[in-house]
Amino acid sequence: MRFIKNLYRSALAAVAGVLALTGCQPEESPLSRAILTSVSGMQFAAQNAEPQTITVYADADWTVEAPEWVTVDVTSGSRTMDVTVSVADNLRDGALDNPKKDTIIFRGYNLLSNAYVIVSQDGDKYRDVPATDISGILSMKDEDVVILDETQVVAVSSKGFVVSDGAASVFVLSSETVAVGDKVNVKGSKGTLNELAAVTICDEVEIVGDAAVTYPATSDITASLDAYAATKMEYVEVTGTLDGANVVVEGAAKVAAVLDATADFNLSSLNGHNVTINGYSAGVTASLVNVIVTEIVDLGVDEIIYYSDNFEWISPMALADGAGDAVGTNDPTANALNVWKMASSADFFAKFNEIGYQYLYSTVGMTEFQPGPAQEPNSSVGKDGSLYIQSNYLKFGQTSYSGALVLPALTAIQGAANIQIEFDWCWHVTGGYKPDIMTLSVDATVGQFADTAAPTSAALESSQSTVDGESAIQWQHVCIILDGATAETVLTIRPTNADPDVQNAARHQNRWYLDNIKITDAGGAVVTPPAGGSRTLAVFPFPNDPEFTGTGEGAGTKWNLEEGWLLSEDGKSRLSAHEIPKALTYKYEARNPEKDAEGTKDHVRVLATGMPVGGYWLFTVPVKDMPAGTYNITYNHSASATGPNYFLMEVSVDGQNWVPAGAQTTTETFKDGSNGREVTWTYALNQGGANAANVACTVDVDYTAPALPGENTLYVRAKIADDMAYGATKAMGGSGTNRIWGPCEITFTE
Repeated sequence: MRFIKNLYRSALAAVAGVLALTGCQPEESPLSRAILTSVSGMQFAAQNAEPQTITVYADADWTVEAPEWVTVDVTSGSRTMDVTVSVADNLRDGALDNPKKDTIIFRGYNLLSNAYVIVSQDGDKYRDVPATDISGILSMKDEDVVILDETQVVAVSSKGFVVSDGAASVFVLSSETVAVGDKVNVKGSKGTLNELAAVTICDEVEIVGDAAVTYPATSDITASLDAYAATKMEYVEVTGTLDGANVVVEGAAKVAAVLDATADFNLSSLNGHNVTINGYSAGVTASLVNVIVTEIVDLGVDEIIYYSDNFEWISPMALADGAGDAVGTNDPTANALNVWKMASSADFFAKFNEIGYQYLYSTVGMTEFQPGPAQEPNSSVGKDGSLYIQSNYLKFGQTSYSGALVLPALTAIQGAANIQIEFDWCWHVTGGYKPDIMTLSVDATVGQFADTAAPTSAALESSQSTVDGESAIQWQHVCIILDGATAETVLTIRPTNADPDVQNAARHQNRWYLDNIKITDAGGAVVTPPAGGSRTLAVFPFPNDPEFTGTGEGAGTKWNLEEGWLLSEDGKSRLSAHEIPKALTYKYEARNPEKDAEGTKDHVRVLATGMPVGGYWLFTVPVKDMPAGTYNITYNHSASATGPNYFLMEVSVDGQNWVPAGAQTTTETFKDGSNGREVTWTYALNQGGANAANVACTVDVDYTAPALPGENTLYVRAKIADDMAYGATKAMGGSGTNRIWGPCEITFTE
């Protein structure tokens, strides 16, 4: 108790100091400048309530004001004193009266000096309260008493039910078992759920009959889902594809969330189906419209979903415990809740274990991940329990410790299937926006990843900036294919390096975020590629879209205008241009039929202006454990009349030492016969005047390489080999252009 009193005295001194600086109290005033009390609230029984004691802490004199039904043993005091508070039995005419609630005020010199204690006494909350209709509830204040007589249950969820009187509807939060059509009497208190009026405290539900339900006409909000907003429950209809518990509408940013559906709807059997849902809207957020469903109409399979989780089940825990949103706000300091220590820990692990997840961890010096602490609430867990929630997704890792997630087995697969694995992830940054630079890997126990060097593991790069102070927390979307998955396939999502020091030796950190996991059927025959088969290492996107402008990053591409690079479709490989005086452009180039030859335009291309001799296009491709074999690169390449003609293809595994690919050496001269010299080149855009300016040359070059064990990077560059212009009539001009477009692929054949 001495420690507590000293704590109050310290706080009192601080408050008094502030008031001394900001107030206008004359020195001669006897009243306290600051008052604190040992409690902020007191609750008394309706009858035979024992007196309770408050300790008052003050630096001078104070007075007491109390409601008439409360007895305080003093009306004034000085400095620190104990005050006894008591109440009489809460009776009226021999029966319990309504509950009481008011405030005891300990007054000092001014309003800033006062301390307030809320005092409550139990009673009969329903005494003298008339029954209301549902429309009346909508205008009540929170905590107002609610009595509903013979209102009808029109929808049921796992956490309560919707009642309607025909004119209005409201949700009742209750664990009582009722059925659609039941007539019920309800007693409780009004509150707010999802920004809508609701009965949030339900003391009594009495079933008094039943009748057939007549639903109102539905309001189809499918086309207006993003704009939909309502201040009360409405009967709505939405059509889209069911993904877990969400109805996804093509082109809409929001989803319709099937809120707390009962087992009778069997949502898992409809996953991936086109559906129409009817039900009562139950609140709107920035990302979804909640619906308590009354009917789900199956419109047939849209896609086969083997597994999905958008982590919206975290929402009530995140809301209750105050989790932040680091990715959504790009705020590294947003509150992250350790799942072993947060108030909702038991709820989290109940769902986490029900789904079938497993948490893994590693630390400095480890080469493999291993099982983390017991997946149950444990306030003494150490840094090996580096798993957190935010709103609404997972966060992994802290200094010196990495975290990983094992997904449940894909038991919905019958036989074998090729599957598409999608999720969002990104790395964390410090408060100074210094990135935890890392790659992520997906491991599979059964199956083979398509187009990757390691069949059972796919490494994923991030396109987040690696520059200290400039990096941001931004979602990166992953979409990869696993061939030959079965019901035994288990996937692990993890940092590629178990040891945080491998990529972040200075800060020892591999922190990252995960959201929106979705695993669907990818189609195609399930085959095992024979030894010596080919694989695609990189495909670069050049959308055939006349509306595409290439402005900034996005629009279906992975293009960075400022830094001058284009990422492959899987985000791992990169195309860039070097030693150019002007910025690249990447956009749709339309052909003018009146003056442009066939094959010159009508495509998205990346264009370099003024690239000099020795300047080059560079493809950077990560590879792992590659056997001996042949690499092939193909793309379309063209130039303007004053742009370059001869290109030498070179290959390197260290970016320093280069080996020519398919090179030949010839003596080349301008068309007027002047300036003959030897040129070593792999391809010419207009050899012998075969092409008009800007007409594509299809590049198709092979390079045979020895085995490359371990993790490596393959560099392939197309370097300008001579200053002869495309037209061969003169040297290249400073404004000459050359451009690359698709299809652009790098493949490997063992």
